Amino acid sequence: MKADKDRSSDFNLAYFTVDDLEVYSVRGDGLASSGALLVTYGGQTIEQNGLSIQSGGLTVSDDPTTMNSDNPHRRVLTVTADSQLFDQDVVRISAKRTTSRWGTFIAILCACDAVPHFHFLSTLFLTSQSRLQLTSCHGTNCRQ
Repeated sequence: MKADKDRSSDFNLAYFTVDDLEVYSVRGDGLASSGALLVTYGGQTIEQNGLSIQSGGLTVSDDPTTMNSDNPHRRVLTVTADSQLFDQDVVRISAKRTTSRWGTFIAILCACDAVPHFHFLSTLFLTSQSRLQLTSCHGTNCRQ
């Protein structure tokens, strides 16, 4: 497809409807709009300007999620709960073993320069026990 017009948001390059409802469109500036997006093979890459979800949340299933940043001046992750009526957990992390294996595992580990600053141990014996271990680190001198 080619438009004999400069790149602009004032026209649609492609516009698809079903029962007079838009199901897919591509504006003249490249913005694509769809009722839903399903990627069945090959994944999806966003090279610039990130991803914004206005409502409905985000669910990631099966594979772990990793966030990486090489920008020394920006946070990697910020979670904000902003409401005068907010009455829920800001962050909830749940680790559940699906086998009857006993023992200790680290549910949360926070580290800087590969040095653990704190971790949350979950110990499973006859009764469930958990403990939070905080470590404050100053250079190579760490103390609990």
